Amino acid sequence: MRRNSIRCSLIIALFALVSCTIFAQDGSAGQAGELIRSGLDARSFSMGRAYTVMPTGGDALVWNPAGLGKIGRWELRFMHAQGYLDSRTEYGSFALPIGKLGGFGLGFANEGVSSIEGRDAFNRPTEEIKWGESAALLGWGRSFMQNKLYAGLAAKYVMQNMGDESANGFGGFDVGLISKEFMFKYRAGLTIQNLGATEINGDAYPMTIRAGLGWRALNDLYITADGEMVSGRDISPRVGAEYYIGWVVIRAGYDVMKPELTFGLGLQLDNLTGKVAGMYPRLDYAGGALSPVGNNFARVSLTLMGEEVSKIEDIEGDPCSQLSTIEPHMSKRGFVGAKANLIYGECRFNDEALMVPLNIDHKLGDIYSFFNAAYYGKYGSNWATEIVTDTLAQTIFSQKTHYMFGETRMAKGMDIEAKSLLEQLIAAGGDSAHYDLRLQYDLALIKEQLGETDEALKDYESIAEKNVNDPVKVLALYRGANILRDRDKTKAINYLETLVGKYGTGFWNDRGERLSYPMFPKYKDNSLADDANVLLADIIFSTAAGDPSIIRKALALYLDVLIYYPDMDQSVRRTAAEKAAICYDELGDSASAAKLRLKASEI
Repeated sequence: MRRNSIRCSLIIALFALVSCTIFAQDGSAGQAGELIRSGLDARSFSMGRAYTVMPTGGDALVWNPAGLGKIGRWELRFMHAQGYLDSRTEYGSFALPIGKLGGFGLGFANEGVSSIEGRDAFNRPTEEIKWGESAALLGWGRSFMQNKLYAGLAAKYVMQNMGDESANGFGGFDVGLISKEFMFKYRAGLTIQNLGATEINGDAYPMTIRAGLGWRALNDLYITADGEMVSGRDISPRVGAEYYIGWVVIRAGYDVMKPELTFGLGLQLDNLTGKVAGMYPRLDYAGGALSPVGNNFARVSLTLMGEEVSKIEDIEGDPCSQLSTIEPHMSKRGFVGAKANLIYGECRFNDEALMVPLNIDHKLGDIYSFFNAAYYGKYGSNWATEIVTDTLAQTIFSQKTHYMFGETRMAKGMDIEAKSLLEQLIAAGGDSAHYDLRLQYDLALIKEQLGETDEALKDYESIAEKNVNDPVKVLALYRGANILRDRDKTKAINYLETLVGKYGTGFWNDRGERLSYPMFPKYKDNSLADDANVLLADIIFSTAAGDPSIIRKALALYLDVLIYYPDMDQSVRRTAAEKAAICYDELGDSASAAKLRLKASEI
């Protein structure tokens, strides 16, 4: 009995020592379940354990079982961590997708210390003893609501041993949720762990609630934030980040409560070597700083994966509603990675082009990285030749993707590099006269912004003279007239009268459907006719030389803007009112001029 008491005391003391050293200053230190809360795999540890929205395979058994619903191929994971006082942690898992049933996972974790010098009641050395804790995990997850939500369930069985003594019991159920990526940038997750856990050695795994958010700041940069509460204690906030540079991944994280700064490196060897012995390998490393006592400086994970069960080319229906299925393909090499990035970029591009209200500035610059990854990232600096000569590439690259790539780059800045890109995209050619016209306009706009006015005018005139009914022609007529206003007033007037007379509806078709594109000016009524009227009136007034009939013609145009475009930009209406007042002055009608100036002041 006394021997058992001594061993029991040693178990308690040693468990407290390991918990305090490995999880120093953590609000949950000293509680059962630290083996699981440590995160186990290198990727989660290196991101500061802000990982609730991230798991997709065997890591989901530990963090959020909903992640098993996102797995697209079988996966085998191994992790080894060498810690303080000769402690070590091992983890192995196997996860497998089974069609519409979702994904299933099985894992086993073990943490222990060997060769501990025993002491009796008089503090005399006894035989060496070992301490360890193991957990067997089983989980399932699947998608719901057409991939808009992922849910999962996992269970744990825990075993502890100290020398000849052992104990075991049920570690509880875990339930989890992960949302689809909404607004193409954000994801949310929730996990409740250890529900129904039984006591083991007088202590049960405490209920843990963890909520997390993920933010795709850039195509290659993902930022996470978690809040974890263990058994009613203070919330432990954490942040993490993951940045892809080709086949190398750089990670970092910060646990506020410890405090602890973590870092790590991931090697997507499958992107470098392809299949090895029938499997696709990845390697991850993690370490920590700030709280060095007991930190795992050698946490290494190896992941082996099989072939994708659901290939990207097999996706049916609207791909924009299945982006969670597409995301795992985005980091792959060549055709598959390029296609995934093009789909993701086009979905976001269309969202900004057609769904954003007209009076809200688009954010196309944020989307540029997806197209850049598809063109340069997958086919290199020689992409212009590759996408034309590669038969497979021709099935996904087109002038439609060209113009989206070009305009997202223009949104970041109309500079020499943007001009060079547009020239390359035009040279690459494509399959659509419509998008060819669009790319010509985009290049002309860049030239105008760079001060290459003569070259820009040639391009605008070329488009204006084409016999097409296209929103691009509306823009070309206006931009060309704006340049010609001091060079060739007659031609400028002709352009503007054509625009107002034939294209007064702006960027709407005869069915009332919106035809606008992101790089077009975003007026509330989605029309250029108001600005065209003002510019036309300005040019006509500049040719009047005191001729009352010409002044009246300009005046009528200014008044048309005030009468027929009540919803246009206020600055345009104010300008029209002020210039109409000047026309009345020229005509000797000072009373009407005063009324118009008063109206201008009220706009």
